[in-house]
Amino acid sequence: MSEEWRDFDLSALTYPQFLAFVFDRQVAADPAEADNLFHSGLDILTSDPAIVVSHFSNRCQEFAKLRNIYSLEQMDQGLWALLGRMIQGSEFFDPAVARTLRIECIESMYLPFAEVWTRFTSNMRETTTNRSSKASIKL
Repeated sequence: MSEEWRDFDLSALTYPQFLAFVFDRQVAADPAEADNLFHSGLDILTSDPAIVVSHFSNRCQEFAKLRNIYSLEQMDQGLWALLGRMIQGSEFFDPAVARTLRIECIESMYLPFAEVWTRFTSNMRETTTNRSSKASIKL
């Protein structure tokens, strides 16, 4: 990771910068390393959590387009790291994020998951199974 991504406000990123930060990176060999994507020596803050939630929602809505830019492995790695960051960092649950934006974000998650599960079932079942013990997701 380049120095440009160290110590910054995640909500200050434009949408293209946000996508590059989350997805334009080498896929980690170890899932635990991928899960720590936002914790490896970075001092990340979020001054406007609504922007991060909005960027995530946009990412979900543009999944079909983005899968032509980033590999499924990059998308999977970034998605898990970002979800963990949003929940642990409380961006998603911050009172500054309007309820309508949260609902829109949750509804937008259907698009990538539906597409992945209908087109790439075997790959994603393996990925989800590998993470299921950690994330308590059962198929």
